[in-house]
Amino acid sequence: MGLTPDRRRELVAILSLAAGVFLGLSLLPISLTGPLGRVVGSLLWKALGLGSLLLPALLLIVGAIRFGWLSGLDARRIAILMGGLVLLVPFGIAVAVGLETISDLPPSYEQWAARHRVVGLVPAFLVVTIAGWVGTAGTVIVGLLGLSALTISTVGWHPRKTLRRSESEAVRERRAYQASFVEPELSPGEAPARLKAPLLARKKKPGKSPPPPPPAAGDEQAF
Repeated sequence: MGLTPDRRRELVAILSLAAGVFLGLSLLPISLTGPLGRVVGSLLWKALGLGSLLLPALLLIVGAIRFGWLSGLDARRIAILMGGLVLLVPFGIAVAVGLETISDLPPSYEQWAARHRVVGLVPAFLVVTIAGWVGTAGTVIVGLLGLSALTISTVGWHPRKTLRRSESEAVRERRAYQASFVEPELSPGEAPARLKAPLLARKKKPGKSPPPPPPAAGDEQAF
């Protein structure tokens, strides 16, 4: 008897959570996962540097999504996003520390400084290779293109959206500022009254009352 889709989803969730906890503990400087954990953690640190910390986070998030704890997220998109960040984060660190040529790295990993170890072998090789072809500026551009492609394909976001939103907010604020100095348009009923008010004020002179009305016919006969 095969597993139902719900049972398979729960099984994947349990395996993801267990693997995430095991990898997270194996990356710690203290030994909590035995010889296997020490080997796995050492290999991940050497290969991916700081990016290796995103692997257990990826597995834990996927497990939580499979269990329905984060139902608003897509497990596939999150896996692609964080999998790309595993390389892009140490890639950016390598560019920031000025890694350009292979001569910038000591020949033995044990001789690497802390700034090199957080990069890892794989991202360092990528940065050195790309910088050898297009230089430091080109490497920065390649990293930004990779980040934009990753975020657009997974969460639909890229830095241009933030700039566009800032520009639109600036336009709205400028229009609101300009509108504060413009007198609101008058309705057809208000316009004549507003125009007649100054004329009526001129006709009325202060200190003089209007002449009394003429006497009625009956009053003249009484005199």
